Amino acid sequence: MAATLEDLVRRVTALAEASAGSQDDTVLGRTGTRSISFELFQVEKSLNDAVRRLTSLTEALRHQG
Repeated sequence: MAATLEDLVRRVTALAEASAGSQDDTVLGRTGTRSISFELFQVEKSLNDAVRRLTSLTEALRHQG
């Protein structure tokens, strides 16, 4: 499962990097204009946190049983 999340992180990172600094980096939302790359980098951060937590939990369970 962690490997799948890591693959998703790579894909989101690639999208964020491609969007950063481009003319298509903004989108109009309910709360105004938003940076697509900023939002994608926030998603990347959350996914990386999830990978770390899942890896830590998996290791703890492996050592327990």
